[in-house]
Amino acid sequence: MTDATPTDLVRIRRCFVTLVISLFVLYNLNLREIGVLDPLPATLLPVSLLVEGNADLDEFRELLAGDAHGRALVAFGTVQERDGHLVSSYPIGVPVLAVPFYALPVWLGWLDDIADYRLVAKLAASFMVALSAGLLFLAGVRIGGVEAALVAAITYGAASNAWTVASQALWQHGPGMLCLSAALLLVLRLERNGGARTALAAGVFLALAVACRSLNLIPSACLGLFVLVRHRRWVLHFGLPLILVGVWQGWYNVSTFGEIRGGYEAIWTSPWHGWRGLNQQNAFTHPIGAGVVNLLLNPNKGLLVYSPWAIFAIVGLAASLRSKEFPLSPYLSLWVVIVVVALAQNQLWWGGSGFGPRYFCELQTAFALVLAWLWPRIARRPFLRTGFAVCIAFSFAVQVIGAFYTPCGWHEEPVPIDLDESRLWDWRDPQLLRCLRAGPRPFEFLMSDAD
Repeated sequence: MTDATPTDLVRIRRCFVTLVISLFVLYNLNLREIGVLDPLPATLLPVSLLVEGNADLDEFRELLAGDAHGRALVAFGTVQERDGHLVSSYPIGVPVLAVPFYALPVWLGWLDDIADYRLVAKLAASFMVALSAGLLFLAGVRIGGVEAALVAAITYGAASNAWTVASQALWQHGPGMLCLSAALLLVLRLERNGGARTALAAGVFLALAVACRSLNLIPSACLGLFVLVRHRRWVLHFGLPLILVGVWQGWYNVSTFGEIRGGYEAIWTSPWHGWRGLNQQNAFTHPIGAGVVNLLLNPNKGLLVYSPWAIFAIVGLAASLRSKEFPLSPYLSLWVVIVVVALAQNQLWWGGSGFGPRYFCELQTAFALVLAWLWPRIARRPFLRTGFAVCIAFSFAVQVIGAFYTPCGWHEEPVPIDLDESRLWDWRDPQLLRCLRAGPRPFEFLMSDAD
């Protein structure tokens, strides 16, 4: 981009703005929030941070008691009682990043019931994910040019769980994906014209990504290794934010949960999951081979079933290891391999009632950069171009089902999948077909209380 002409820069900026706005509109066409239990604490906590300056949910006890999902939070371990306070079991980074989106609604007094909070949360999440696609587009331009970057960003934004999970509620994924996308762009900028400020900003975004989701320690470490190997003079600037935010996160975890790893223990030992006998020591002991098959090929949670275009990214990642034009490739590969191994060992690898391969959301940012590098090579070969287009079309159709047809009761009936995981391999009654037969869901944000 440093060699781009003024005309090129105008085109890139227009593409960026158009992409972000278009995806934001797409994410909100279903006029509802799809979040269920996990995102609910982060949906409320920004108000606590703004109004009371604390990170507990005490002021929402009555509100949660009047909501079916709210009443289930403790049973699932999503929230827990600590020293007389009701606190979220999840990292604090997500509600912190969502605070700016809540400021105006809080100031104007618009938040009266749980539906109001969910609406603001949906708008915040959808904007963050749309912006992450825009940042990946800018990063992709540096790797493969404008056309390749657009293909990669649109695939990421409209043919993956970026749409059907991350953008639909304040899960941990959306804010984490935004931070990772920003960090990837900044790290790539170090290759050409970056300096101390660029390295510092990249470290800030990676630190925030970890504050949103603990698993983001892996991409942070891999990108940190990239900086250490190729830009050693900026390591201190890059690492300082990670250290400072890490210390703050550790202090928060210890002061809130008495445990530096955070509040996840309450989820493993909750009434809903406690019968498994899991804890933070043995929760990641699932056989790796079986876990990888589950993650990639399962009919209801498999990455290659819900987003088959990912096979191009995986193969492209392996091919790019030999390319001197893509120096970030080995570090992206390390990121992907370590995350897949970690997820494969997770005893709860399916990710609850989230749509499709929810745990792969953050990896889509890495896949998008690989597609930006790979697209010029695909475009030159008609067979590959046709196969890629078919995969994209199928993946987009799957996301349409996720956005407009789910939930349809598949996760709960006839038996909740958390209690009978064998249902995940039922090819006769997959979630996609059942939801398609059930028909589109109503536009819940347009419905009155009487409806």
